[in-house]
Amino acid sequence: MQHSIPPNTQFAMNLCLEEVISNIIRHGYSSNPDHSIAVQFESPLENQFVFVVEDEAPAFNPVASPELPALNALEDTPIGGQGIRLLRRFADALDYQATPKGNRLTIGFSKAGSVVAKR
Repeated sequence: MQHSIPPNTQFAMNLCLEEVISNIIRHGYSSNPDHSIAVQFESPLENQFVFVVEDEAPAFNPVASPELPALNALEDTPIGGQGIRLLRRFADALDYQATPKGNRLTIGFSKAGSVVAKR
């Protein structure tokens, strides 16, 4: 194993990437699906993992989106609309940049960061 990524970090990575990519397809490319999505993986330090997702969708900055109200009970949890909440909960770092063609979202994870210990 080159990176030896703990299971809780793998879970967070999969969840965040699935949310980001499905939302690009569903919302960003809904009217024009003939665009690409590029995903890069980097490990700048031994215990850090970074994904950079670039698309050609209309500008959308999830980092600047307002915080959603707290959920009180499972019955109050709507289906859908939770992607930004999940990103903030499971990623250790988020950064957004508008690009000339669309968007660049950087999502950071660490071995030390865990699904259990966050916010």
